[in-house]
Amino acid sequence: PFARLQYLIGVQNWEPLADINWIHHALDIFLGSIEMNDPVLIEGRLPYPLPNSSEF
Repeated sequence: PFARLQYLIGVQNWEPLADINWIHHALDIFLGSIEMNDPVLIEGRLPYPLPNSSEF
């Protein structure tokens, strides 16, 4: 996903969309590239389960 974000912000030419809110389109493209069934991993940290809502 980082490479996709880097492309959207650094390489993609948004000039044709200068008159509209292009960040909305960029965010839609970026979020569409994320696999929703994969866990989110932050480098250097282990994934942990979310707390059970009944524990609150």
